[in-house]
Amino acid sequence: MFWFRYVFPNRSRLERGRVDEVLALVEADLDNYMGPAFEDLCRDWVAHRGADLPEAAEVGSWWDRAGSHEVDIVTTARGRYTMVGSCKWSRSAGTDALGTLRSAVERLGPKAARARLAVFARGFARVQRLPGRGRRAGGIRLVGAAELLR
Repeated sequence: MFWFRYVFPNRSRLERGRVDEVLALVEADLDNYMGPAFEDLCRDWVAHRGADLPEAAEVGSWWDRAGSHEVDIVTTARGRYTMVGSCKWSRSAGTDALGTLRSAVERLGPKAARARLAVFARGFARVQRLPGRGRRAGGIRLVGAAELLR
């Protein structure tokens, strides 16, 4: 995917040695590429290595019917949501990530009432100052990049 997005359309520039110019284009757009890739990484981690998260029959994402609201990660088992997660590619997730996650649970309805909550991010800022420091903040599981990549 990276090759088709950045290398293929810039082959001519690269062949003429205009590498710095192409690098500037890549750097300007990299967050747009990495956001969805980070979500995929988080879903794979939950499916294969999320040992302290509830067992799930299915791991995926959720969109409302209008396509206007997305939940980055949901796991289901026996017709219920067992985990609801939010992925933040930004350098540091703040307390707004928790509000977004709680809103997502409300959209999912009663089948998500007992779901565990998790925020996945490269790092955490204000979130860790909430009660339950460390890997949990306010009862929400915090999963950082270092843990995702172990």
